[in-house]
Amino acid sequence: PRAVRARGGLGAGGAGARGRAAALLRPSPEFLAEVGERCVWGLPKVWEAVVLWTLGFLLVASVGVPFMQVLLGLDRAVPSVWKHTLFTLSVDAMEMAVAFGAVQACLRGDVGGATPAGSPPAAGWWPPLRLEGGRWVLPCLLVCLVTFPVVQRAAVFNQALFPSAGWVWHPPDSNLAEAGAQLVFVFWTTLVSPIWEEVLFRGFLVSSLHRRFSSLPAVGISAVVFALLHFSPERLLPLLILGFVFGFLYTKTNNLLACITVHCLWNVYAFFIAATNLVVVG
Repeated sequence: PRAVRARGGLGAGGAGARGRAAALLRPSPEFLAEVGERCVWGLPKVWEAVVLWTLGFLLVASVGVPFMQVLLGLDRAVPSVWKHTLFTLSVDAMEMAVAFGAVQACLRGDVGGATPAGSPPAAGWWPPLRLEGGRWVLPCLLVCLVTFPVVQRAAVFNQALFPSAGWVWHPPDSNLAEAGAQLVFVFWTTLVSPIWEEVLFRGFLVSSLHRRFSSLPAVGISAVVFALLHFSPERLLPLLILGFVFGFLYTKTNNLLACITVHCLWNVYAFFIAATNLVVVG
């Protein structure tokens, strides 16, 4: 009888742990209600947007990147820090433009046929950004404390599978021009890039998929797309984990500002790791 009770206790404990995990990952009622009202387009529109989005990124990689390298003289020896910064900003801006263009075109009906009667304007897909008195700040900090060390360990493991030279950031030096270029680079990659990536990958993709799938597959598909569209095998695993973290944070808070904040903090953390000559994954 004692053994039976013990096994029963373990079973109950396991069921309780699964229940707590399910509750942790369950989307908020506010998120489900808002997705139901905002994301009225069908799944074919979502896949169409993702395909055009991917093709646009490939076009940037095959045409835009070589063009900017030649234009800025990055094919010559010892290019300046400003040229590297302009190159990064230009490529990121091109990717942002083609991704937003793909989503807007598909939801407006500019691609693949006319917009069905009663469909909302394209602006309707924009996700909610709420200050909410800062109630989301503490959960964001807790997410950072729990997940960032895990993601960093995943980065080290990923680097062992796909070795690369990596990238090391050096803090600004006494040269004001070079220091200015580095600060512009840091500002763009820690603030601007996370905003547009979260609007598209979480605000559009997670929301759209969640109307047709449950939480885990919706977040999982968006995380895979997020990781793959960085075209960086040496960062694939940490980017995949971050995609899950950002996705579930969005579904729990129904506030894209929380995802943007954690994404920005992750990129700041990545710069800190780079400055200490550790693995960079951001």
